[in-house]
Amino acid sequence: DSVHSAPVLISFGVIGALLALYGIVYAIDGSLPPPLKLSDEETHPDAFITERARNDLQFLTNLGSRIAGGSENEIEALEFLKDRLNLIIQNAHKNQKLELDVQLAAGSHYLNRSPHGNIMAYSNLQNI
Repeated sequence: DSVHSAPVLISFGVIGALLALYGIVYAIDGSLPPPLKLSDEETHPDAFITERARNDLQFLTNLGSRIAGGSENEIEALEFLKDRLNLIIQNAHKNQKLELDVQLAAGSHYLNRSPHGNIMAYSNLQNI
């Protein structure tokens, strides 16, 4: 029983735990359904279409920096999201009631930074 045997056993335990975690993630990843394309929409009308989500995400990413209060975030992204959500509302089943609400937020908060703090104020920020 050497004093150095405990760290070796702990390292084997950590490696074993990491391998087990990798195996679990691999098994879960293998059980996911295949990503669907827009061409698969006819045969899977109620399924999540991965290609559409990727295209929407790509469009939002290509807008550029989405700084709070900037035109990319407050105008372009807002209009895009409102259009997409209105399309979802139009295509929803009659038993599903969906509402779109745009909120305007205003407020401030204190940032305690050294050596001096500062106050961050915002107004007319929009939430969908």
